[in-house]
Amino acid sequence: VQDHTYAESRLWRCNVADLDDVRRFAGEFGDSLRAGGTPLDVLIHNAGLMPPTRTESPQGFEMSMAVHVLGPVLMTDLLADRLAGGHAVFVTSGGMYAQALRADDPDYRDGAYSPTTAYARSKRMQVELTGWMLHRWGPAGITVSVTHPGWADTPGVQDSIPGFRRLTRPILRDLEEGADTAVWLAGTRVPT
Repeated sequence: VQDHTYAESRLWRCNVADLDDVRRFAGEFGDSLRAGGTPLDVLIHNAGLMPPTRTESPQGFEMSMAVHVLGPVLMTDLLADRLAGGHAVFVTSGGMYAQALRADDPDYRDGAYSPTTAYARSKRMQVELTGWMLHRWGPAGITVSVTHPGWADTPGVQDSIPGFRRLTRPILRDLEEGADTAVWLAGTRVPT
């Protein structure tokens, strides 16, 4: 006779672009963890999008910045008490190398909008904020990591940068290979 242990799973929904929904989710999810005395070990922020035109979140922020930066940072901050001693992982993109941090226009209000530029800017923000995130959450023992999954053949790559995909398709990672980087990092403990 083998002893089988099964994990219980529950689906939670959150519109990470909507800061009010992030607050709702963090409250309900945090309360459920507290009720069971359960810590949160890992929080991986991997939501991504590249809208073809400048789109705003419900609070009026440029959508890429809301999804990649504002929502994840707020969610981590609101769940920090349950994540204490755990790991927050932000999945970035090598596209960020194409853009400098635009402190003068973080919300992309000036100039002609480019979806790839907006995406790259928000991914640059994730990386640039790493020191601040470590300063903010490190005292609680939270490890903060920002990782690139490697170039993967995601729907975003397929739909948004088809020329890049055509050139790099032979070396693109599949979705599972892209996920393995964040999964490995989530299980790795590094000093904060």
